[in-house]
Amino acid sequence: MTKDRAITVLEVKFTERDGIVYASSVDLPGLHICGKSRKDVSTDLPIMIKTLYRLNNGIEVDVEPALAPDFKKPANKPSAISNWVRFLAAPSVLQAA
Repeated sequence: MTKDRAITVLEVKFTERDGIVYASSVDLPGLHICGKSRKDVSTDLPIMIKTLYRLNNGIEVDVEPALAPDFKKPANKPSAISNWVRFLAAPSVLQAA
């Protein structure tokens, strides 16, 4: 992602129930996805984030995981830190031009 584009950080929460992994985010209404493993769900998340931005906001975005080694769990979110992941979303290069 380039530095001249606005970047949105989305925090995604993972939960597991009855052998199914669920992911959702209060930062992106409508983001609810599930699968058999965290890897499966994580693979589909960028596609779902892009789709929801296009449907909800009418914009194309580039999405990538936010790989921050100093990531700290938000104080108001009591679940284990391993249940959270951050994604970055920014207007796509084609749309920003």
